[in-house]
Amino acid sequence: MTIRVMYHDGTYNMISAFTLEQFIRNEKIKMFYRYSEEKWINIGVDPIRMNVTEGQRCDGAERRMAEIIASQLA
Repeated sequence: MTIRVMYHDGTYNMISAFTLEQFIRNEKIKMFYRYSEEKWINIGVDPIRMNVTEGQRCDGAERRMAEIIASQLA
């Protein structure tokens, strides 16, 4: 699956869904189009879902808040 993204300079591209998370983490994109909601998602403003590896998992209150947010988005 490919996803439409907008870079910080205003240009657009199509990237793989796998690449999207890397681009978000590395702050390479400004927005991406979420087809399921038929709208643009603004990084840093709109809620996004990210996969978390075991080494990056949060503990305590941060983890619980992430779980609450994830359950509300599902």
